[in-house]
Amino acid sequence: MKGLARILGQFSDKLLKRKILPSLIEETRKHYLLPFVIPNIFFIAEKMESDEFARDLLPSLKPLFLIRDPPQAMLSMLDHMAVFEAKCTPAVFRDGASIPATVLARLLASCRA
Repeated sequence: MKGLARILGQFSDKLLKRKILPSLIEETRKHYLLPFVIPNIFFIAEKMESDEFARDLLPSLKPLFLIRDPPQAMLSMLDHMAVFEAKCTPAVFRDGASIPATVLARLLASCRA
């Protein structure tokens, strides 16, 4: 998984979205792989249109924000918060149950613990 980020740029956007992204999302079930899978998912997400991101990827990412172990997974999500900012509408950020709000709330809670 570590070396995948180096070669993802060689594939067409269509191949990334239709073949590689579903496989990466499937791998998110293995929590120990999350720190290696998340950067690859967000590499592909950067190439998606906003409506594609909201429709196809955002629902698959929601369960990842509930995962506390490994802690690097949450940090990786925070590293890619700019993708959420670019791809999500302001209403998504204002919604209390939204993904970005959930990430920030969990981060603050874990810092206090």
